[in-house]
Amino acid sequence: MKIKLPVLLFFLFVLMHISAFAQDNFYKRMEGNIGGQAIQMHVTKEDSELNVVYYYQILGLPIKLSGKVEKDGSFILFNDDDTGSLKESYTGTFMENYTSLAGMWSNYDSTVQTTFAVEETYPTGSSRINIKTIRNRHYNKNNRLLAEYKNRQLYIDLPENASAQRAINDTIIKWQYGILPRFAGAKPAKPDFERYGRFFIDSSKAEAEKLEETQGTFMNYGINSSAGVVFNESNIICTELYNYMYVGGSQPGKFILYSCFNTQTGKLITLDDMFKGDYKKALTKQADKVLRIRFDIKKKNLKKSGFTTKKIALNDNYYLTPQGIIFFYNEADVARYDIGAFPIFISYESIRSYIREDGILNWARLLN
Repeated sequence: MKIKLPVLLFFLFVLMHISAFAQDNFYKRMEGNIGGQAIQMHVTKEDSELNVVYYYQILGLPIKLSGKVEKDGSFILFNDDDTGSLKESYTGTFMENYTSLAGMWSNYDSTVQTTFAVEETYPTGSSRINIKTIRNRHYNKNNRLLAEYKNRQLYIDLPENASAQRAINDTIIKWQYGILPRFAGAKPAKPDFERYGRFFIDSSKAEAEKLEETQGTFMNYGINSSAGVVFNESNIICTELYNYMYVGGSQPGKFILYSCFNTQTGKLITLDDMFKGDYKKALTKQADKVLRIRFDIKKKNLKKSGFTTKKIALNDNYYLTPQGIIFFYNEADVARYDIGAFPIFISYESIRSYIREDGILNWARLLN
């Protein structure tokens, strides 16, 4: 399919308006549209790495993208399906010192294309957030990576509410640091990600080099503990903590943890804070319905379909979207490893009567 003239002119306009760029790492909350459909976007840049989570405002389901950004602000992002096959690509550029971006969306074979454009915005109830990334790597004499450590920390900026800012940041940092494994009993008592990273590399490189000599090429030792943002509005911050760890053994460990914070109080948001009445029964019923549709399950007992539980139960690993709440289940939480990790999306509309009028989620009762 050929690109229509208006689309081509738009893209050329974008390329002509590249400004000078700083290469700082950052998180930005953005809003705009893809093909005329309103979207909300969370953008994280770390040197040349670019990660994006965005939602269509009418759906609220997350789409995750990853890719590279060049020094001139141009970038390419990809969205893969569960098998690793390309679903979509996004090519464009940042403008105005990274305060906006625009470009072209294409489907897997570029037969369908449309434009997208978003700009940085923080409406009332949203927060600015700083990030800090630490990287340590060890290569062998042939320049092959043997051990790698990456840590991305989040720091919420609430200048008018120092106590809430301190409470949220302390919770996230302690939570993130506490997950990191110990090696030979050595781990600083107080969070010290830089010292921990150096220790991990020093502790891993000798064994990695020994295994490489005896077994040849193998999976490099690595830890990736990266905190990100998946929701930022209505006095709510929902964070994602991605954890990848390979410290020896047959295979790496990987899991994702979510938490939501009230930026007015600095406290974690519980289900009781958002819902009322017999909400657990109502949410569980919806979760079961979504699960059965997703995996085409017809048998009443989930154990007969590859799960390790007869019935699905709500967990504490959830986050909010513009249109619903997502409960996330990591590998082997409730199912065989081959089923993998999966989300269960429950729309606010389907549980509207259970949303507390006096709770922090009250705004969701008013959505169409």
